[in-house]
Amino acid sequence: MLMSVILDNEALDDFCFNTLMLTTPSYLPGFTRSVYNRDHALITPESHVFSPLPDWVNTMGAYLITPAMGSHFIMYLSNMQENSKSGLPPIDVERFVFVLQGTVTLIDVSDISHKLEVDSYAYLPLNSKHSLKSDASATLVVFEKRYEYLENYIAEHIVFSTDKHPLLETPGEVFELRKLLPTSLPYDFNIHTKVKMNYKFSNVGIYCKNLVVVLESWIANSVILLCELPASLTASFAICFHLLAFLLISFPFSSCITSFILPAISSFVSMLPVSSSYHNVLENTPLPGEPILEAGNTNSL
Repeated sequence: MLMSVILDNEALDDFCFNTLMLTTPSYLPGFTRSVYNRDHALITPESHVFSPLPDWVNTMGAYLITPAMGSHFIMYLSNMQENSKSGLPPIDVERFVFVLQGTVTLIDVSDISHKLEVDSYAYLPLNSKHSLKSDASATLVVFEKRYEYLENYIAEHIVFSTDKHPLLETPGEVFELRKLLPTSLPYDFNIHTKVKMNYKFSNVGIYCKNLVVVLESWIANSVILLCELPASLTASFAICFHLLAFLLISFPFSSCITSFILPAISSFVSMLPVSSSYHNVLENTPLPGEPILEAGNTNSL
């Protein structure tokens, strides 16, 4: 079972592009772009509901994935404040901690202190006493899972940094992949990061006859249409649609326009026959990389 959890904005833009979804304006209350499915979730900031974490001190948490949703693990954000301290997970539950912001100090079962900075992480086996402390604001993403025993195999605690892991080969993909936990039998789940490479569009798109729909991250949530027309008409059409997209995302009345124009475009695109040719547009558009955390179970569940 693989549970893919997307938290960063660039991945959010890609998800919206691939599903032909547009973002809902932030000034409209009650709307969210979050999507929860059996094997993946898209979790946007407006869906985070923070409350005190049990046994944690000066810490607020937001649960993102829980067993009530059908998963075999818990995932939550932990916002630690000044003089904050973590609690322990339940008995027989392993914990994985990844630092998103700030710095925390991990004191392990041997009473040894480890300084965890951004992109550092710690794997803490079941029933291993430990504490996380912070003297300033820090944000963690925490995975907890009831450990599945295999006879004669014992998982050891790990403290490491993401950038010290080698890149794994991903032929034909547009991301850099690093595995954070060993793939050996004592570890019953895996954590890996994906970092987008500096190419926005490669082998992705919606293929239609003489039409390609593209979502560009450098114009927030805008949609442009690129047609196989004479060069002068194509350029003019693209410029006009850029202006329309700017209006859609810049003014309060854009929600009304979005409700009518964009569904009409989507319907029109869906009726067009698929073309065997596809022009890879904007292939070299730079895109700053942000990590995407994914958690998966190495056992069949």
